[in-house]
Amino acid sequence: MRRVSTYVATLPVSTADCERGFSRMNVICDELRSTITVQHLSTLMFVSLVGPPLHLWNAEPYVRSWLTSGRRNAAAVDCPRRREPEANADSATQFMWQLL
Repeated sequence: MRRVSTYVATLPVSTADCERGFSRMNVICDELRSTITVQHLSTLMFVSLVGPPLHLWNAEPYVRSWLTSGRRNAAAVDCPRRREPEANADSATQFMWQLL
Protein backbone atom coordinates (compact mmCIF):
# COMPACT_ATOMS: atom_id res chain seq x y z
CA MET A 1 0.00 0.00 0.00
CA ARG A 2 2.86 2.37 0.77
CA ARG A 3 4.25 1.83 -2.70
CA VAL A 4 0.98 2.89 -4.35
CA SER A 5 0.81 6.05 -2.24
CA THR A 6 4.36 6.91 -3.29
CA TYR A 7 3.40 6.56 -6.94
CA VAL A 8 0.28 8.66 -6.49
CA ALA A 9 2.28 11.36 -4.68
CA THR A 10 4.56 11.72 -7.71
CA LEU A 11 1.74 12.47 -10.15
CA PRO A 12 1.71 16.10 -11.26
CA VAL A 13 -1.20 18.19 -10.12
CA SER A 14 -1.07 20.44 -13.17
CA THR A 15 0.66 20.71 -16.52
CA ALA A 16 2.67 23.78 -15.49
CA ASP A 17 5.98 21.90 -15.47
CA CYS A 18 5.30 20.50 -18.92
CA GLU A 19 4.33 23.93 -20.24
CA ARG A 20 7.46 25.44 -18.69
CA GLY A 21 9.57 22.78 -20.41
CA PHE A 22 8.02 23.43 -23.83
CA SER A 23 8.41 27.18 -23.35
CA ARG A 24 12.08 26.76 -22.47
CA MET A 25 12.56 24.44 -25.46
CA ASN A 26 11.13 27.12 -27.78
CA VAL A 27 13.57 29.67 -26.33
CA ILE A 28 16.57 27.36 -26.76
CA CYS A 29 15.67 25.90 -30.16
CA ASP A 30 14.88 28.99 -32.22
CA GLU A 31 15.40 29.62 -35.94
CA LEU A 32 19.15 30.11 -35.43
CA ARG A 33 19.53 26.77 -33.63
CA SER A 34 16.99 24.77 -35.59
CA THR A 35 19.49 21.99 -36.36
CA ILE A 36 20.49 21.33 -32.75
CA THR A 37 20.57 17.64 -31.85
CA VAL A 38 18.15 16.13 -29.36
CA GLN A 39 21.03 15.30 -27.00
CA HIS A 40 22.28 18.90 -26.96
CA LEU A 41 18.75 20.29 -26.63
CA SER A 42 18.09 17.96 -23.72
CA THR A 43 21.30 19.02 -21.99
CA LEU A 44 20.63 22.73 -22.47
CA MET A 45 17.05 22.34 -21.24
CA PHE A 46 18.21 20.45 -18.14
CA VAL A 47 20.74 23.14 -17.26
CA SER A 48 18.19 25.87 -17.94
CA LEU A 49 15.40 24.29 -15.89
CA VAL A 50 17.33 22.63 -13.04
CA GLY A 51 20.67 24.44 -12.97
CA PRO A 52 21.65 27.11 -10.47
CA PRO A 53 20.86 30.77 -11.11
CA LEU A 54 23.53 32.47 -13.20
CA HIS A 55 24.70 34.75 -10.39
CA LEU A 56 25.50 31.69 -8.22
CA TRP A 57 27.46 29.80 -10.90
CA ASN A 58 31.24 30.19 -10.93
CA ALA A 59 32.35 29.83 -14.55
CA GLU A 60 36.05 30.53 -13.94
CA PRO A 61 37.23 26.89 -13.63
CA TYR A 62 35.46 26.00 -16.87
CA VAL A 63 36.86 29.01 -18.72
CA ARG A 64 40.39 28.22 -17.52
CA SER A 65 39.99 24.61 -18.65
CA TRP A 66 38.72 25.78 -22.06
CA LEU A 67 41.62 28.19 -22.58
CA THR A 68 44.35 25.83 -21.36
CA SER A 69 43.14 23.17 -23.80
CA GLY A 70 44.20 25.43 -26.68
CA ARG A 71 40.86 26.89 -27.67
CA ARG A 72 40.33 30.57 -28.49
CA ASN A 73 38.62 33.06 -26.23
CA ALA A 74 35.64 35.12 -27.39
CA ALA A 75 37.73 38.27 -27.86
CA ALA A 76 40.35 36.64 -30.10
CA VAL A 77 41.07 38.64 -33.23
CA ASP A 78 43.45 36.17 -34.86
CA CYS A 79 40.72 33.77 -35.97
CA PRO A 80 41.30 31.56 -38.98
CA ARG A 81 39.97 33.13 -42.16
CA ARG A 82 37.72 31.45 -44.67
CA ARG A 83 39.34 30.49 -47.91
CA GLU A 84 38.01 32.15 -51.02
CA PRO A 85 36.69 29.79 -53.68
CA GLU A 86 39.25 28.87 -56.28
CA ALA A 87 39.29 31.22 -59.25
CA ASN A 88 40.05 28.55 -61.82
CA ALA A 89 36.53 27.30 -62.45
CA ASP A 90 35.93 25.34 -65.62
CA SER A 91 35.17 27.23 -68.82
CA ALA A 92 31.51 26.13 -68.97
CA THR A 93 30.80 27.66 -65.58
CA GLN A 94 32.57 30.88 -66.50
CA PHE A 95 30.63 31.06 -69.76
CA MET A 96 27.31 30.68 -67.89
CA TRP A 97 28.23 33.48 -65.47
CA GLN A 98 29.14 35.77 -68.35
CA LEU A 99 25.66 35.26 -69.86
CA LEU A 100 24.04 36.63 -66.73
